[in-house]
Amino acid sequence: MQQKSLEGRINLVEQMQQKIFLELSPPPRRVSQAVLEKNLAKIESAVSKIPNISHINIPEVIEENRQGAPLYRNMDSREFGKILFSKFQIPIIVNKVTPHLSSIDELGNWVSESINTYGISSFVFVGGSHGHKDYPGPTVIEANKLAKSIENVTFGNISIPGRASEAQRLHSKTKYGCKFFTTQILFEAQSTKNLLAQYDAICKSENMPPSEFYLGFAPLANDFDLDFCKWLGVDVPKEVDLRLRESGEAIGETSIAIASQILADVLEFAKTNKISVPISINVEPLSLVNIDLGIKMANALQAELVKPG
Repeated sequence: MQQKSLEGRINLVEQMQQKIFLELSPPPRRVSQAVLEKNLAKIESAVSKIPNISHINIPEVIEENRQGAPLYRNMDSREFGKILFSKFQIPIIVNKVTPHLSSIDELGNWVSESINTYGISSFVFVGGSHGHKDYPGPTVIEANKLAKSIENVTFGNISIPGRASEAQRLHSKTKYGCKFFTTQILFEAQSTKNLLAQYDAICKSENMPPSEFYLGFAPLANDFDLDFCKWLGVDVPKEVDLRLRESGEAIGETSIAIASQILADVLEFAKTNKISVPISINVEPLSLVNIDLGIKMANALQAELVKPG
């Protein structure tokens, strides 16, 4: 495993076009082997039913105290990724919240360890949860600069479509080597359409190839999932919130229908306005309890991606 990365050193970007990221959170650190095997069986069933999964995208689950210090309750995302790759042979991407590290040197050591010990060379560098806090570690731009200098490393960043000056942020991150963006979970299309138009215009004005966009969608099993998304900071328009809550036990199917409409709207906008930014999807089941809904959502969204015209 140490002689070959989880991507098999295949160009990640070439694999991305109209493919799916399946986002799976690592289990708790204290998970028993029996529970882990049960979870892996659920994942195996899911990946066998979703066509064209290009990568499994593993977030870093962190809790922060009032001072912003991190607490890692979950398994190291790289360890989980190594387990998943050994079972399913699907390339792995791991996320890293870089500001929680002590220095740029520690990030460099983390990247080296990821490659040499875990066989992982594809990453998503993520900023801190609270912009006003003084974190000790490197910013996302600093992380990008470092990773760009390392051979065979491919990396992406997070995009929040409704955030102020987001197109300019994406431009800076692209300039320093970011090859793809995974968006925050989406419950409306307009902010994404606005962002794509602005980012595309900047890239065209500078003759710079745009990075790929993986639009984030999450199937919801109940009102708690919706509340959890809002707690994460996801923008949920009032009318969408009401529609989901009023759907009762059909909230899962409703969330899939909303996601499909958003994707169709964004794709039509991109086609009509000749947007050159490649668009794919990142499906986030939120928990393994939602994995069956995740399968349905991934297949529904894949159908939208491959529609002719």
